[in-house]
Amino acid sequence: MEWDEKNRGKLWKSAYNFSIADEMSYKKDKENGKNRMKTSTVGCNFDTEIKSKVESYEKLTEKAKMEEFMFVGLRKCIGVSKTEFKNRFNYSIDEIYGDVIDKFIKNNLLSENDNSDRIYLTDKGIDLSNYILSEFLL
Repeated sequence: MEWDEKNRGKLWKSAYNFSIADEMSYKKDKENGKNRMKTSTVGCNFDTEIKSKVESYEKLTEKAKMEEFMFVGLRKCIGVSKTEFKNRFNYSIDEIYGDVIDKFIKNNLLSENDNSDRIYLTDKGIDLSNYILSEFLL
């Protein structure tokens, strides 16, 4: 579909109608005594307000947080930042994943940007991303 003012108007109208319908549904639920959990957590205390509404949650270990950082970051086009990893975990990414990163760079599955701060999947790496990401499990 070509982007033009006519289609933009349809998009805005659809979004507006959706928000109105959602608001009306919320009012109806409220009138019938049903409570909806707010989607915004700004200014809320997780331990008291959200925890009571969540069936279960998992507190991640540092190791799991590092794994998650790599899994999520490498799925992004811009990859992961070595600086951000160091700031977040107080270890350099090479201390934790140096051998894995070097192996995949040598095989042209990972690449670094010009200033060597970001690591990302190459086109070939994207095709093999499930295998690559599994190697970042600690």
